[in-house]
Amino acid sequence: MIALFSIKPEYVEKIFSGEKLYEYRKAIFKNNVKKIVIYCTMPVGMIVGEFDVEDILEDCPQSIWKKTKAHSGVSRSFYNEYFSGRDKGYAINIGTKRRYESAVNPFDIFDSFTAPQSFFYLDESKYEHCLVKATNCNAHSPLANPPIMIDSKRESPVDRATFFRYQTIEVEELRTSPTALVRH
Repeated sequence: MIALFSIKPEYVEKIFSGEKLYEYRKAIFKNNVKKIVIYCTMPVGMIVGEFDVEDILEDCPQSIWKKTKAHSGVSRSFYNEYFSGRDKGYAINIGTKRRYESAVNPFDIFDSFTAPQSFFYLDESKYEHCLVKATNCNAHSPLANPPIMIDSKRESPVDRATFFRYQTIEVEELRTSPTALVRH
């Protein structure tokens, strides 16, 4: 089974850089989820990649922190605030991760889309449609092979949002408007 998660841009970058190896949740799936598709929340607002679920830790928040803090990708104060008042928490151990060649506009996949508060299940056909959109770039477009993020700490979420917005510009628009890639 596949789930789609809403994750803030700064944490998406930490996941792909390898700094964040655990995704924390207050509630967990009832079904056996093996893959998480990542919806990067605003200002990006795009589906940007996925990761495999390696394992899920379930325990009290203090115990989970002791086991995961070295690869949490979050501060202790953020973690404590997130789990405040909770007796149980979950840490999803992030396995193999894949950043999509092209970010996918969720409205290209769903008739109507509202970012989930936590997650929703994604059926196989929607997942396959997402993969097609993520790899369906024109090879001659300057956006077909987006730059690989080597040092994600140097790039702010706004820069990332700008990058993704320009990835969605139609190839034809690039041909007819040389200023389409000029930052505003």
